[in-house]
Amino acid sequence: MNPFSPNFDGTPEALLNREELIDEVVEELDNPNSPYKISFVYGMRGVGKTTFLTEVGRKVERKDNWLVVNLAMESNLLAILIDNLYIEADSKLQKVFESIRGITFSAFGLQLSANIEHTLSTYQGILTQMFSRLKDQGIKVLITIDEVKSTK
Repeated sequence: MNPFSPNFDGTPEALLNREELIDEVVEELDNPNSPYKISFVYGMRGVGKTTFLTEVGRKVERKDNWLVVNLAMESNLLAILIDNLYIEADSKLQKVFESIRGITFSAFGLQLSANIEHTLSTYQGILTQMFSRLKDQGIKVLITIDEVKSTK
């Protein structure tokens, strides 16, 4: 049996002792000086990169003071990140996000008020405010981005 057979939405039959590395990454994420704060998981197709990220995310999700946002490479990554941070937050934290002036969250996603232009700096500003409020609440965030491609 080839453990490197690529498949989608499946867990490989053999993870080749990856559990220890997953546990190490999850544990180290609480360390402010961790070398895993920003990490790239790379390799050939079918070796389990997505499975690794998924398992790290699942274990981190179980922690009380963490939000996990799993993203796939898309054109408007910042807006999607903002939406997903809101969706993953509990109702108390959603109310904290709703206090950010000029934005509204709805079933249709992030809505900016009419006087705010949809620019990259606007999304960065919103994320800065969201992360500031998360920090005030003692919440940490794990963001995974699968299928990263070189784009402008």
